[in-house]
Amino acid sequence: MKSWKWLVVTLVVALLVVYYILGTDYLEQRRQNRSLASQIPQMEAALAHIPVPATGLEQELADALADLEAAEITFAGETDDTKIVESILRKADKTGVKAVPISTGPWGTESILGRDYAVFQLTISALGDLTHLQDFITQLETDEPETLVIEKLRVAWASSASGDNVTAEIEAVVYAPPPAAE
Repeated sequence: MKSWKWLVVTLVVALLVVYYILGTDYLEQRRQNRSLASQIPQMEAALAHIPVPATGLEQELADALADLEAAEITFAGETDDTKIVESILRKADKTGVKAVPISTGPWGTESILGRDYAVFQLTISALGDLTHLQDFITQLETDEPETLVIEKLRVAWASSASGDNVTAEIEAVVYAPPPAAE
């Protein structure tokens, strides 16, 4: 009979332990539920402020990708660095600016948005009056090579007896399609 009493006591203690574990878990979940339930109105208000996506975005994306492919097909520039430098120096003479290539580097590769491009970096020092220097920079940005990008432009102004001179240091990059794999 004693063994039955101990068995019943053990079962009751085990049930109390299980009930305690399940009960505390239930109370914790209830507290979390209340906390989350109180956040629902705030989240609904935040969601209401999110604008509805515009319609036709898929078509715009398809059009943009088609335009990108068409531009890349026609994207071909001069890749002879000597001709590029000579072209820049001719533009300087044409606009009345004295230009000197300070440094050039070999053609390298740069990855832009997951696509590789050949790049030619050069630094040019240009001296002239403000009007001629503006014409020179405009021609650099608009004439051949069309893929020339001015990355940095530093300008210094100096007045002298012969007039105002402006010195510009131009860091530019010429982009071209990457060389074809052989």
